[in-house]
Amino acid sequence: VRVAVASYRTAVRENLGFVDTGQLDLAQIHDSQKVGPWLEALGRSLDAALRSQQAVGDRTDRLTRTGSLAALLLACSTIGFLLWRFERAKRAASTERQRALEESEARFRALVHNSSDIITVIDREGRLSYVSPSATRGLGRQATELVGLPLRCIIEDAVHPEDAGAFERFLDAVAANPPDRVEFTEYRIRADGGDWRFMESSATNSMDDPYVCGIVITSRDISRRKSLEEQLRHQAFHDSLTHLPNRALFLDRLQLALARRSIADTGLAVLLIDLDGFKQVNDTLGHDAG
Repeated sequence: VRVAVASYRTAVRENLGFVDTGQLDLAQIHDSQKVGPWLEALGRSLDAALRSQQAVGDRTDRLTRTGSLAALLLACSTIGFLLWRFERAKRAASTERQRALEESEARFRALVHNSSDIITVIDREGRLSYVSPSATRGLGRQATELVGLPLRCIIEDAVHPEDAGAFERFLDAVAANPPDRVEFTEYRIRADGGDWRFMESSATNSMDDPYVCGIVITSRDISRRKSLEEQLRHQAFHDSLTHLPNRALFLDRLQLALARRSIADTGLAVLLIDLDGFKQVNDTLGHDAG
């Protein structure tokens, strides 16, 4: 009995050490492999000790039973104390883990709520299960109004008809992809009957994630970037004063026309208009300026 009690106490102390250091997985394994077997061995030892004392005489038997009972009470008290400490440590570890999880969720919620990007989650039925508050700025509608609506309704109402098909194919590709792959797409969208705006979206398949159970789409307005790109493209191929096509655009279109002529075997003509005295501009400022 003493050996079994000592071994059981040692196993429980080792288990508590795992719990104190946060190694709950090791604690569970150790509990099943060490603590449980030694508890069973302790029970068997106590039963054997009691049975062996029954054959002794009355007086000796009474004395022995009194000593065995005291040992049993001591062992039960020790075991009870260790079990109480073990359970308290497990509850403390569980509480700490829950607190860390709640803090992490609070930080994530604050980041999402203050982000300018629109974050949406599409469930297996194709409905919006989550919409971030930034949808009010991006789509002109409250997030609470959008939750529960089919995504197809949003596509029909807001996405440009020429981009709707590509956007649906983008979603189909995301649904068929593994979780670690990210898909991107660009499309035009209009909110509350306003002007068309360019949006860029990235999406990942998180259907198998029990905390998400959907496709996560992150969208941002890139209208300003598209406008700047268009301005740079216009400046590269048009004169800044007259806004007429410049020499670079002429050469680009001429090469394109020559390529088409070689394929279709069609005619090609170039009309040259000469301006008197313009040679001085080319000679002094160069052909690019001219």
